[in-house]
Amino acid sequence: MIEERWKKPHYTRGFLWSDNELAGTPSASSTIFAQPLPSPPKSKLNNQIALKTIKENPSLFKIVTPINITRFEELQSHPNQPYVSSVCQGFREGFWPHAVIPSEMPESVDFSLRPQSEEAMTFICEQQDKEIALDCFSPAFGPDFLPGMLSSPIGAVPKSQSAGLQLITDQSASPFAPNSFLPRDAASV
Repeated sequence: MIEERWKKPHYTRGFLWSDNELAGTPSASSTIFAQPLPSPPKSKLNNQIALKTIKENPSLFKIVTPINITRFEELQSHPNQPYVSSVCQGFREGFWPHAVIPSEMPESVDFSLRPQSEEAMTFICEQQDKEIALDCFSPAFGPDFLPGMLSSPIGAVPKSQSAGLQLITDQSASPFAPNSFLPRDAASV
């Protein structure tokens, strides 16, 4: 039975259910009709500057994931196998988020830290150490940024319901921000 439109307004984007619907999530349901994810372009896979940096510093580029990729590949019952295959390929070879890199992009971009208060800097350093211990951040590798690397500004902002701080990475700040590379029609929730 189709419910009246006013009971599920468009702005809720499918996050409302009625009592007689089967449980599900919009993100899982969207995979049924999703297009396969794009592979990285050959020009980026053959970027000699970045490849040299990766080859010379393998400890900085560990891929850490809790996902058992082999088990994930066994999702044979999923109705959209081209999409599943593209996700598995992404886990193994890398994902490409539809980015369009500008031709004037410099070899390296370091906007990793913006000015912060002393309290915020202490918090950032503590969080950095925790992230390194969890293999989410790379350990320090020297005072100079390496060729082919890009970083986004990080900072500390107040938590909404407490006096504490939370670590943020601002993917939209600075020239050559990662979010600026995404065409609007490729972005989705």
